[in-house]
Amino acid sequence: RASQVIGFMVSLLAARGHRVCTLYLGLPAPCPTPMGEAVSCPVMWRHLKMSVDRQEWFSILACCDFYVEQRAAIRKAFTFG
Repeated sequence: RASQVIGFMVSLLAARGHRVCTLYLGLPAPCPTPMGEAVSCPVMWRHLKMSVDRQEWFSILACCDFYVEQRAAIRKAFTFG
């Protein structure tokens, strides 16, 4: 699960004296633009930004899991055209 990977990475950073304040989670997605048109179109990134200071840690991890599990629906909802 995404939450396990993120939790492990944050614990490694904390062990070295770092503090995570903001978490950006991005997912690769197939390009909705045909290859011939891709050169003239801007790249559209989809990411989730969460403030670790404004949410409970377990809520952050649950959001990460939900975001990864629902990536196809999220991509489809934000595909223009």
